[in-house]
Order: sequence, then C-alpha cells, then structure tokens
Amino acid sequence: CMDPGSAMYGPRGAYTVTNIKLKCPYPCSEVGEPTASVHGGVSTKVLSDSSWMCNNQNEDCRLNDIKTITVLDAFRTEIEFEKVHGLSDGDLITITDNIQCHSDDTAEECNDARLASLKGIYPYADALLSSQPVAAPKTYFSGNIVTLHPTDPK
Repeated sequence: CMDPGSAMYGPRGAYTVTNIKLKCPYPCSEVGEPTASVHGGVSTKVLSDSSWMCNNQNEDCRLNDIKTITVLDAFRTEIEFEKVHGLSDGDLITITDNIQCHSDDTAEECNDARLASLKGIYPYADALLSSQPVAAPKTYFSGNIVTLHPTDPK
C-alpha cells in the first residue's frame, strides 16, 4: 500500500482497487493512481458561517451568520443564527472572530477569559514566551457542546 521505492508511492485508492468514484452523481470520475489527475483527493469542508448548505461538490455555499449571542448564565449561552443552521445536539462549535464585548458590559461581565470560553479558543500558557518556536501555535481549540433550543430551530 505505501511503498516509498515505488513511483506510485502513496495510498492506493485507484478505482481498480477500491471501486471509488468522485464528483458523483455527475460527472462521476474513477479514482486513479496517486500520480493521476483524478487521484482520490476527497474535498471536505467544515460547516461554517460561509460554508453552509453547500452542494454535493462543496460549492455554491450560502452564508449563515450569527445574529445574536446572549449569555444566559455561567454555564449557558444562547446563539441565534440568521437561518436554521443544521447543527445537532452534541455537535461542537467554535466562534473564531467578530465577537466582542458590548460597550455597556463591565469588565466582570465580559473580559478576555470569558470571550475565550465563549469562542472555544484558548491561548497556550507559553504563547508569549520568546523561546517558543515561531511556527508553534499560540492557541488551541476546544469547542463548546451544542444543545438545541427545544422550540426555536435558529
């Protein structure tokens, strides 16, 4: 399967071995060897505000932005989208940008730690150390669990 000495080095996903086709239902293409033009690289897309309701080719996506965010208590936050979102109970969500404290919020109500918790993006403890390699990530993701509102699909 993975022979580095072979010109066909890489996973063998060829149609003759796997019967896998891509870009179906139209136009279906049989997967070729790793060096072929149709080599079995399957395109994927993460559900996001700009990649919602995509077609089966992961194209022609629509937008679905967050409309409001309301902190209900120390453990629950309500997020309302512009349209029905397609999330399910138990899905994980992270909010990467365009979220900030309201100008009326106090520092106790809204601060960097609370924003990090809401977004699900946290800084590594050593993110500010000068000895850290340049390529090392400064943050990590830990998504928040989705619990759907029982009566409002948005």
